[in-house]
Amino acid sequence: MTHGDDIKQFHHPLGPIVSEAAFNRFGDFLATARKEGHQVIYGGKQDGSKGFFLQPTILEVNEADRTAESETMTKEPFGPLFAVQTYDNASPSGFEDVRELIDRTTGYGLAGSVFARDRSAVQVANHILRDSVGMFCINDKFTGAVIGANPFGGARSSGTNDKANSVNVLLRFSSIRCVKDAFGIGSSTLSACHIVE
Repeated sequence: MTHGDDIKQFHHPLGPIVSEAAFNRFGDFLATARKEGHQVIYGGKQDGSKGFFLQPTILEVNEADRTAESETMTKEPFGPLFAVQTYDNASPSGFEDVRELIDRTTGYGLAGSVFARDRSAVQVANHILRDSVGMFCINDKFTGAVIGANPFGGARSSGTNDKANSVNVLLRFSSIRCVKDAFGIGSSTLSACHIVE
């Protein structure tokens, strides 16, 4: 994959990053990742000679061997980075350990993917990671929120979990309440959502 500033060259799918400060932060992020022992398996090059261009980067991380979570997996890099957490498939608890690791590692959760051949493993991962990311992709890339298509804004500190194009945004203008009715014989619980006047 290439990047460049020549808009007439349609083979460049990526343009420059937004600013020099963002360019430098991404470089610092990769330097920290390397220092923490994570391996850049593709990309990682920066070109600031004419604009602020970052080569898409694939980073293999191994948080399972660490005693504390790394900055690499707890901070958002805001750049073209794909972090891959591998696990020991031969270990009986390898898959379970990495799912729990992913769930507890960061307070952010815009999007993420799980790649697997075993459908039951995907179902288990989907259940365990249900609160970890706003967009959960199975055997596919994640692209974040697609405006007009996805009704979410991320999980945890990555958003408010609604978008202007979805029904979910209407909940901002409503007040959800629960009414327990014990007036007659027995009791029942009613839920209601109404627009605050």
